[in-house]
Amino acid sequence: MPKQKWFNLKRLSGTQAEVLLMGEIGWETNAQNFINQLHALENDGVTDFTVRVNSYGGDVFEGIAIYNALAERNTSVIIESLAASIAGVIAMAGKTVTIRENAFFMLHNPASFAAGDSQTMQQTRERLMQIKDTIVGIYAAKSGLTAAEIADLMDKETWLNAQQAKDMGFADSIEPNPAKTTTNYLSFKNLFTNHNQEGDDMNKIFAMLSRLARHTVTNEAEAESAVSQLESEAAQTVSELNDAQARIKELEEENAELKAFAEETQNAERDRLKTKAEAVVNDAVSDGKIDDAERDIWIRELINDFDAASAILEKKAVAKKVPGANNRMQPPAPDHHRTGGVSALAEAIRAQSAQ
Repeated sequence: MPKQKWFNLKRLSGTQAEVLLMGEIGWETNAQNFINQLHALENDGVTDFTVRVNSYGGDVFEGIAIYNALAERNTSVIIESLAASIAGVIAMAGKTVTIRENAFFMLHNPASFAAGDSQTMQQTRERLMQIKDTIVGIYAAKSGLTAAEIADLMDKETWLNAQQAKDMGFADSIEPNPAKTTTNYLSFKNLFTNHNQEGDDMNKIFAMLSRLARHTVTNEAEAESAVSQLESEAAQTVSELNDAQARIKELEEENAELKAFAEETQNAERDRLKTKAEAVVNDAVSDGKIDDAERDIWIRELINDFDAASAILEKKAVAKKVPGANNRMQPPAPDHHRTGGVSALAEAIRAQSAQ
């Protein structure tokens, strides 16, 4: 399998070229090959470069070399999906930077690996700080933010959506999502036609429009009609999606309200049961059915299963007073004939109070 490059350069017209930066910067090939292709296009008359970026980053030094090469040329940048790490630095080379409405921009501190003694580690740290200072300068020059503000964003590894990237100065404009962009026949034609092969490419356009519009397209008039039909269908789809998103938001809000109400109701019911349980336990302590040390255990059991626990309390005998010793209450003799949950609960409470 041939190795895939992370970049591709192609000529669009006489002086226009497109550069695709996709994938890990520096992988499988290097900046020198990239720059050599820039020179080849320039020697062939290209003066303007449109760079489309979708990359999570890569090698810092390869990336800075590419940034320098693009920054000294007439370059415009479009962030298609993600410009992260050194790919975000490269994006700053554009005289103009456009970010898609659904794309992201990320900046963070440079990272490295090192092995060795403390001197080696210190040297690595110093080198990383030098690299960071260089990157901070590039970001600050484009955005207008201070070096301290940029450094703070890098320390926190900051992810920005399109609007945030524009607000902070890393992008100059936001390109609407393709689904929200209308078109016309001429722009559709320009995507596929070539001035040297217009006849063949027109047939390709007609064939594509036939598939998309679900009816035969054989001439430009039918093509105009087909594009209008597709525009209308796309607008209807977008409208339906917007309605669905609005409904989803409504349902989420309703769900949040119901959840809050349920939690409030549960808390109120628990408070009611606790108050009721405390009253029952207070009466049981006053009657001498249980010791004060057993209070918390009985309250908990009553809250968990009020009917079962209160039934046990009802059956408990009242403690008898023992003459002398300040009229101590003598607990009733244990009932060895009880079975099941009643005796298990009583035994647990006696064991707890004996500790």
